[in-house]
Amino acid sequence: MARPYSHDLRQRALNLLEQGVSMTQVSRLLNISRPTFYKWQHKYETTGSTAPFPQIILPQPSNITDWKKFK
Repeated sequence: MARPYSHDLRQRALNLLEQGVSMTQVSRLLNISRPTFYKWQHKYETTGSTAPFPQIILPQPSNITDWKKFK
C-alpha cells in the first residue's frame, strides 16, 4: 500500500486554493491528481481536518495448513 500524502502537503494545497489558485493549477503545481485534491477538500469541509486517516494493517492468515509436514 502506498504511503498517504503528508498533512503539510494537503494543507498547502488547500491554502493555495483559498488564495484563489484554481484546482487544476494547484494539482499541477503539487503533482497530485484532481480527484485526490477533491477528496482532501471534501474531507476538510466535513471534518475540519486534512490529516490522513490512520492506516490499519490487519494480520494475514497463514497459508500453511499442516504444520507437522511443514516442520
